[in-house]
Amino acid sequence: MPAGNLDTTNLLLGIMAAVSVLEALLLIGVGIFAYRLYAQAMQTMREIEQRQVAPLVAKVTMLMEKVDGILVDVKEVTARVTKQTERVDSAIHGTIEKVD
Repeated sequence: MPAGNLDTTNLLLGIMAAVSVLEALLLIGVGIFAYRLYAQAMQTMREIEQRQVAPLVAKVTMLMEKVDGILVDVKEVTARVTKQTERVDSAIHGTIEKVD
């Protein structure tokens, strides 16, 4: 069996190895870039939350407390109106019975 020339094979293997190393470096670079982009986006989100969302949450909380107070007052007024309505209804029925 004659010994073949492996120069071409070795050259192709060397090129493939170099390309693999370049691909690995490229993937590492993309990973680092993606992490930096993620970190910057998260920082921007935190800043927006502090400047925009937190004050809105505070205002909404304050409004909700006022609404809760108003609802309590409305419930009390509704209870009083119901009681007065029952009294008026009772008085009307009593008057009608006396007239009959």
